[in-house]
Amino acid sequence: MPLGVTGAVDLPPPPLDTSTAPPPICSKTSTTPDCLGSVDGFLADCSNPGTCITTQNDSPEYWIAPWEYDIDRGIVLDKIRTVVELRKDFLRVAEIDAARGYLRVEFRDNGGASSSDVTDAEFLLTLDDCTVQVRMSGRGGRGVKGEITKALQSNPQRKRAEDIRRKLNFEEIPVLRNRRRKFVVIESPWDSFGPSSGFDQGGRDYDPLTRDWEDDSGIKKFLRIEGDDRVRSK
Repeated sequence: MPLGVTGAVDLPPPPLDTSTAPPPICSKTSTTPDCLGSVDGFLADCSNPGTCITTQNDSPEYWIAPWEYDIDRGIVLDKIRTVVELRKDFLRVAEIDAARGYLRVEFRDNGGASSSDVTDAEFLLTLDDCTVQVRMSGRGGRGVKGEITKALQSNPQRKRAEDIRRKLNFEEIPVLRNRRRKFVVIESPWDSFGPSSGFDQGGRDYDPLTRDWEDDSGIKKFLRIEGDDRVRSK
């Protein structure tokens, strides 16, 4: 066995305890948060802010940018598989479907031996496009909704996804999101997101997380307009 710098023997990780069942498979008739698989080009939603990320949810505690590739679509999944299999935390390939452009792998979290110490990572090639949709969710994590700052800072999936993307040499795609800034001129974890209903009632946003709309004027109106990211024609 190889020796580390201190002379200690590097032992292999313990075998995985599979007594706990993995998340269910998504279907058109039963799609729940944290299920696995793709339905009509979409991955499942996230329910745990501290352990889940996805390219298909605008909420800041979950969202990461999709990836863009400039190689032949037919080899993208193989390239992703090659990169993830070289990682120390790689556990196994759980599913690969070239026809759907879908790959699911499992990673071991923190060297744990329980099936709750597993992250399910999904990669989905967007139809008729050169983009990769990504979703990673830890089975054992129980993030608390509303703790956005903590989720952004401590979610281990963000670093894992970024490491994989860099190894692939894929680019992040800039995405315009319907963001309402809490602090007007800067983005922050406390911003809210749409969808918006247009300009009725002074640009009221129907995001349930925003406060009730109030008729405003003067400086409040100016700050509201400056903080609105929507493009207006002159």
